[in-house]
Amino acid sequence: MTRRALLATATLRAATPDWQSLLALSITHDELNFEKLRGYVFEVHDTTRAARHLRETQSFEINLVGPGMYFRKLSANDLPLSPEDSDLEQKRLRIHLSQAKGSDTEAPWRKEREALEIYVATHKFSFKGERTVDGHPAIILESKPPEQPLRQAEFLTHSRCRLTLDRETGHWIEAVCEIRKRTQFALNQILIGRLSLPYSPGLINRGDMDPGTTLTFRTQRLEDGVWAPKSYHIEKPGFVSELNFSKFRKFTSESQLLTDPQ
Repeated sequence: MTRRALLATATLRAATPDWQSLLALSITHDELNFEKLRGYVFEVHDTTRAARHLRETQSFEINLVGPGMYFRKLSANDLPLSPEDSDLEQKRLRIHLSQAKGSDTEAPWRKEREALEIYVATHKFSFKGERTVDGHPAIILESKPPEQPLRQAEFLTHSRCRLTLDRETGHWIEAVCEIRKRTQFALNQILIGRLSLPYSPGLINRGDMDPGTTLTFRTQRLEDGVWAPKSYHIEKPGFVSELNFSKFRKFTSESQLLTDPQ
């Protein structure tokens, strides 16, 4: 190899970020961010469109007081709830807020995060470049699944993914995962890299995805730097399901949660 070629190779290596370290960080739970997110209340709009069926929508207000996301229903098919149903939701919310919080150190969702470690250990990753997202530098990685996975990594087991990672924090800004083989999972959370969104007890995030299904996550950085979900999108021929998160606002006391959102 000539001296010029050696210099060019050295320059290329110096310019390539340490994406392996960032990838390791990107699956480590951001506990501080999670605790800060507990101080927010926000809304989610749920849309489902299936072949030969009408579009169905629901919207909810969500808080993370207690063991996981508490859903208070706000509307159905773009119509507000009846006064009776709205009162019922308020009563349910009061009961929820009056319950003891307890510790979640042994909560099932924490054990489930091991799926991300399995994902990184079993899939092949490659660096695909850099980009700027909302004024912040980010890197792009692609992953390919093994032919015969030895361990289940939940929705990532048979996924080929394109990840966009924030270079400063390692958070997944976006993950676009193409399912190569039928994949079934049942999680106590929505799992997005460093960000976990645990469900309240009794609620399960179930999936049964056929080959050709695309699962897309997007996150966002709020004004104070807290990372939060932005969207969760599942699409296959004849079917679309999407969650869109919005209206993030802080609260200082649980009594504020009993006030109807504006």
